[in-house]
Amino acid sequence: MSLDVSAGEKERQLAEIAERFDICDLSPAGLDFLRVRQAAEPDAVRTFLPSWNACCRGEGAGIGLARGWFVVLAGATGAGKTLLALNLVLEALQAGERVLFITLEMSWEQLVTRLRAILTGESIRTLEWGGRFDETAAKRADQALLDLPGHLFFNRLPIWRLDDVRELMRQYAGERGVRFFVIDYLQLVSPGGDRSIYEGVTKVSQQLRFAAQELNAVTVAVSQYNRQTSANRHERPIVQGLLGGSSIENDATQVLLLDHTRHQRKELDHLAKTYLLLAKNRHGPQGEIPIAIDNRTLRIREAEPDEKETWP
Repeated sequence: MSLDVSAGEKERQLAEIAERFDICDLSPAGLDFLRVRQAAEPDAVRTFLPSWNACCRGEGAGIGLARGWFVVLAGATGAGKTLLALNLVLEALQAGERVLFITLEMSWEQLVTRLRAILTGESIRTLEWGGRFDETAAKRADQALLDLPGHLFFNRLPIWRLDDVRELMRQYAGERGVRFFVIDYLQLVSPGGDRSIYEGVTKVSQQLRFAAQELNAVTVAVSQYNRQTSANRHERPIVQGLLGGSSIENDATQVLLLDHTRHQRKELDHLAKTYLLLAKNRHGPQGEIPIAIDNRTLRIREAEPDEKETWP
């Protein structure tokens, strides 16, 4: 009798573990389920760069960033990594996404002002503080933001603690239907405790990856390079140059690096040329995308085929 009870208890424990980790076996039913998923309409969010979208294979289906992906956008200080994230956010909003942008560095006023310029093509100088501020242009831009089919949420008060970031993500996924998150930037999130930068970044990176999977949401984190990579203007960046070590690379579905070694800027047309390096891609090829950054409107676009010969 005791043997029967022991066997039953072991079976119960095994069932609990299987449910907890969603363990399944290779069976006709499991394979049927996979085929149904693959035949369904892909659930991915288009980016503003066609070459990037084409590299998003697997669940991305060549459309864009799939739910559950953890994507890292990295660059040196002042290279345009936050602008890259904001251009990505506007593309998502235009597709009807509900987005939570958690800013740990930029004020909400700066964030909205930059979004105004990117969306409307107005000069950033006419939309920000100073003698050239154009209230009429700002009102037009604000209305254009309000007319977007998606919806943007952002924090106006400082956020630093990892627990607060995770709680915000859970609440806005559950109560507001947000399925696209941006954290700017990863190294400013504090996991608490007396940790080194490497231990701290490891904890934050892991938790953001878990959040992306748990919430079935696109999660984008902006990242800094370490000092050596930022200072080196002669060797193009690699994923090992992220501030905080290899944990970010290990956790990320994709890592994209702004190449400051080939950054060229023309003052007359306000245009900067460089490359966005898709340096890690768990679901598709790696590659490099020639991009143009308009420093007047803050818009970023991919180079046209007939322009690529002029890129550095």
